[in-house]
Parts: sequence; C-alpha cells; structure tokens
Amino acid sequence: AQAALASFGGDELAMASAHRQATAASQPLIAELFKHGAPVPMIRMDWMVKRRGPGQAQVVFGEYCEMGACCLKWQEGPPKIWRSALDLVL
Repeated sequence: AQAALASFGGDELAMASAHRQATAASQPLIAELFKHGAPVPMIRMDWMVKRRGPGQAQVVFGEYCEMGACCLKWQEGPPKIWRSALDLVL
C-alpha cells in the first residue's frame, strides 16, 4: 500500500478515489462471473490506475486472472486452489 501511495505522490485522496472506482466497477464484473456456472476457486482482477491530478484518479479494468493469482506467503494456497479447480472439472 505504501508503494502504491508513493506512486501517487502521497495523494491519499486520489488513492481513495481509485479504490472506490475499482470497488464499484468490480461488482458487476464479479456478478457476471456468477451467471455462468460455479464460481472459480480464486480470482484476481487486474486494473490500470493513474493519478490524473490532485485527488483524482482514473481506473480501467484489465482482465480476470482466475487461476494465475498470486498466493503471496500463503503456503497452502497453490495446492488448495489447484485441487479446487480439479474438483470442479472432474
């Protein structure tokens, strides 16, 4: 979060605006996924975000990444996600 804020020049209002925009835009995108069958085991949504000026940000949806999501330090994550995916299709 600190690195993201630093990339916005410390502009907390612009960062908050970007967060609100991404949250609002993600809801219909997630709802669309649920219309097409069982939910995926894990989802990552990629966004392009740009500070446009003081307190202003622009947010654009990039793509869904359902199985390529990073689990960071969650050691049990990758096996759990892949087992869930296999359970869904087998």
